[in-house]
Amino acid sequence: MDVTQIPKIELHLHLDGAVPPETMWQMAQEKHAALPVDTLDAFYAWLVKTADCRDVNTYLARFELPLQLMQTEESIVRVTRDVLSVLARQGHIYDEVRFAPQLHKRAGLTQRQAVEAVLEGRRQALAEHPDYDAGILLCAMCIGPETVNMEENLETVRLAKDFLGQGVVGTDLAGAEGIVPLRNFRPVFDLARELHVPA
Repeated sequence: MDVTQIPKIELHLHLDGAVPPETMWQMAQEKHAALPVDTLDAFYAWLVKTADCRDVNTYLARFELPLQLMQTEESIVRVTRDVLSVLARQGHIYDEVRFAPQLHKRAGLTQRQAVEAVLEGRRQALAEHPDYDAGILLCAMCIGPETVNMEENLETVRLAKDFLGQGVVGTDLAGAEGIVPLRNFRPVFDLARELHVPA
């Protein structure tokens, strides 16, 4: 049986955690980013080896390499297009892909520019795969005490409202667990409710 022929739906997929290894390898070479190995085959092996994480916070540390590579509009478009195209070729018919716009500001992008880049990558992928669809979830982040980035989190929710129905389907909270009670992030969800943004 060819599993690519079975229609599939994925509702919890992190964009920066799903970058195809070939894409990540090529982008790292182009950007002269430091890699732990010297060949693509060794990179595959390294990815498999480091995927065995003891807890969610160790797992989240693995996102650093793809995040380093996703700090320009061009790179975000490319990653989004490649991720969604791979899913479409694997027989997916709908996916919800989550990403945190505030994590893509290191090189000067705004959250809005990061969202627009993801939506452009989505547009390109859907144009190539007309039988496939994907919604984008904009994630607020738990990176420590809620006061550290509450304004950024509220901005994420407002952007979800601005782009709702244009590819964005809702908002969510991602990030480290156990640092502070998640109830401290209630204002994020209060705003989402006020703005009628699915969360």
